[in-house]
Amino acid sequence: MKGMLKGVAALALASALFTTSAEAQGARFGVAADGLFSLEEGGGSDFGAAVMGEFGGGPDSPIGFRVDVAYIFDPEVLIFRGNVLYTFMTSADSKFHPYLLGTGGYITDTDFDNGDFLAGAGAGFNIMMENSSITPFIEAAFLNQFASGTSIQWVDARLGVKIGTGGN
Repeated sequence: MKGMLKGVAALALASALFTTSAEAQGARFGVAADGLFSLEEGGGSDFGAAVMGEFGGGPDSPIGFRVDVAYIFDPEVLIFRGNVLYTFMTSADSKFHPYLLGTGGYITDTDFDNGDFLAGAGAGFNIMMENSSITPFIEAAFLNQFASGTSIQWVDARLGVKIGTGGN
């Protein structure tokens, strides 16, 4: 529990440090359907929803940051992630803006009794809509959960929308 509190405090501090950057470059908030697919033998799939806040990334800089929380329905699991995004510069006429992401976080049950750190990488793309602050997106990330004595691999796939200014 102490480790989890330290992680949340570090995430809050990082978010506070980047607030000025978010205001300057625009912020986006989003929701997504979340699918968590186990890569372990006999593993299965679990589904849930995620909320996120994203800032940075835009015409002046391809680097952005995002924090998100996912709730997986069965079993009830929370996933807290901090992400660094690299959005590829594309034509202004392009509808699809691909990006890469690096992620680190914490996965725990809803009682915060049993949790592990995780790290991963993935890719996705934003779908730009003319004259709209709404941006649909699709992404998938490979996650490695550092469970005690072993590690567990997942693919976390998301389909959602972001609302706000800035970004590619």
